[in-house]
Amino acid sequence: QRPTAAKGRRAERLELPSEELEPGVPKFIKQLLTNLKEDIKNNTIIVGDLNAPLTPMDRSSREKINKEIVELNKKLKQLDLLDIYRSLHPKIAEYTFFSST
Repeated sequence: QRPTAAKGRRAERLELPSEELEPGVPKFIKQLLTNLKEDIKNNTIIVGDLNAPLTPMDRSSREKINKEIVELNKKLKQLDLLDIYRSLHPKIAEYTFFSST
């Protein structure tokens, strides 16, 4: 799936680099979120998959949340963006990110 940004009647698809191809994806995502925040209004909804386990409840393994994810969570909070699923279901362990490690 690719994230889609929609404004009014116009929708655009954003092609994000694969984490395997681009190790700096979390930095890219943080910059993308900052740029989007500058362009959006209060009633804008951004839908997409960050391919990142934002909380331990989003993981299928006991692996710890790494420094990049901590920084991404800080950026989301700073920009007043939220994970709507986690907001509606704060105690349900639903693995939105699967790691084979």
